Amino acid sequence: MFNSNFFQKLMFHPNIKYKTLFILLLTLILLNCNNNQTEKIENTADSTEITNLALDLKSQGLFNESVEKLNESLQVNPNQPKALQARGESLLLLGKPQEALNDFNKTIETSTSLDNQKKLELYKLRAQAYIYLGENRKAIEDFTEAIKLDSNNANLYSKRGKSYLEVIELRLSLKDYDQAIKIDPSKAEYYAGRGDVFTKKGDYRMAIEDYGMALQLDPKQSADVYYNRGSAFAQIGQMNDAVKHLTAALRLDPDNAKLQTYLAVTLGEMGNYSKSIEAFTEAIRTDPKNAELYTDRGNTYVFSSRYSEAINDFDMAISLIDNRPELYADRGLVHLLLENYANAESDFSNALALSPQNHIYYTRRGNARTGLKDYQAAIEDYSLAIHYNPDFVQAYNNRGLLYRNINRFDLALDDFSQSIKINPDYPYAYANRALLNTLRGKDPTSLLITQDIKRAGALGLDISQLTTAVQKIKNDLETTNQTSTIK
Repeated sequence: MFNSNFFQKLMFHPNIKYKTLFILLLTLILLNCNNNQTEKIENTADSTEITNLALDLKSQGLFNESVEKLNESLQVNPNQPKALQARGESLLLLGKPQEALNDFNKTIETSTSLDNQKKLELYKLRAQAYIYLGENRKAIEDFTEAIKLDSNNANLYSKRGKSYLEVIELRLSLKDYDQAIKIDPSKAEYYAGRGDVFTKKGDYRMAIEDYGMALQLDPKQSADVYYNRGSAFAQIGQMNDAVKHLTAALRLDPDNAKLQTYLAVTLGEMGNYSKSIEAFTEAIRTDPKNAELYTDRGNTYVFSSRYSEAINDFDMAISLIDNRPELYADRGLVHLLLENYANAESDFSNALALSPQNHIYYTRRGNARTGLKDYQAAIEDYSLAIHYNPDFVQAYNNRGLLYRNINRFDLALDDFSQSIKINPDYPYAYANRALLNTLRGKDPTSLLITQDIKRAGALGLDISQLTTAVQKIKNDLETTNQTSTIK
C-alpha cells in the first residue's frame, strides 16, 4: 500500500519540515484504517439487524418479505451463514428449490467452522431441495452425511428410505425403514412407508400388515394409507376389504377422482355393476372432462346390458378426445351387440383410419359387414386381420363361416383347420368343422365328425346342441336330395 523506504527517509530526514510531513501522513493513514474498521463494524451490525428482522418475518410465514430483507442483508455481508441458510429455507417454502439449493451449497462451501448441529440441519435442508428437484440419489448422499452426524435419528432413516424407494432400491429402502422402526416403533408414518416398499415388491400381505399397523397407531392417517391398503387387499382378491378401505379413503378425501375411479373399478371386478356405475358417476362429477371415466362407465353399462347409456358415454368420450381409435372401437362393439351394423361399420372404419394395422378392428368390421350381408367386403376384412396377425384364430374362423355360406367349402375347411392348428383349444373351430363336413355330405357318425364334436364338448360347448345341429343339416340334405329325385 505504501513505500516503506520512502517513509524511512522522511522519518530520519534532518529537515524538520519533512519530519512534520511524515507525522501528518501517518496520522491520515491511521485515521483511514480506523474509519474502515468502524464502517465494517457498522455494516456487520446493520446486516445482523436486517437478518434478525428477516428471521422474524419468516417465523410469521411471510416468506417473500423475508427473502427481500435477507437479500438486503447479504448485499451488505455476502457470506453470512445464518442469512444464507434462512434465505434457502424461505425459498424452499416458496417452491423455489433450485434457488434454495444454491444458498445451501454456498453455506456448506463457505462455512468451515460450522458445528455438527448446523451441518446436520444443512444436509437435511439440502436433501429436501434435491427431493423437490427429483434428484433422489443426491438426496440420499446428504441423508447419509446427516446420519453420520446423528446415527440414532429414526426420521433420517425414514426419509432416506423413501428416497431409496423413489429410485427403486427396494432392499436398501426396506433396510432403512426397518432401522427407523427399530429406533422408534411408535411412528405410524414409518410403517406406512415400509408398506409402500412391500407394495412395490409385490408382497401385498406384508404391506397390508404394515398399513394396518400405521392405522392402529394413528387412525387419522391420510387417505393414501387407506387407499394403499385397499389396493393391496384388491391384489390378493379380498375385494370386500378393498371396498371397505377405499370407502374410508373417500370419506377423508371425498372429491378425489382417482379414489372414486379405483373404487368403481374394484366394484366392477366384484360384479357389482350398479355400485360401480354410481362410483364412476361421482368421479365424473369431480372430473367432468376426463374421457377415460366416460369410457370406463360406458363399458360397465355394457356389462349391465344397458347399451343405450353405454353409447351415450362413448359419444361423450369421443366428443372430448376424437383421435383415440379405441373409443370408436368400443362404441362400435356396442352397435354390434345392438345389431346396428351400419353404425358399427362406420365406427370400426373410424378406428382403422387412426390405427390401420389393428387386426381386431378389421375382424370386428368384418363382423359388421357380415351383418350387412356384404360378404365379400367382410372376407377382405378378415383377410387383412390375418395379414396383420397370422395367428388370430377368430379371423380364420369367421372367414371360414363366410366361405361356407358362399359354398366355398374347400376354403372354409382350410380356415377351420388352420384355427385348430394355431390354437388346439379353440372350441368353435371344431364345432364349425363338424357342421361343415356334415354339409359336405360326410356321415355324421363317422370319426371325422364325432371326434370334432367330442373335442368341442370337452372345451365347453354343448354337445347335445351341436349333435342336434349336425342331425338337422343331415335331414335338410336328405330332404333336398329327395326333392331333386322327384323333379
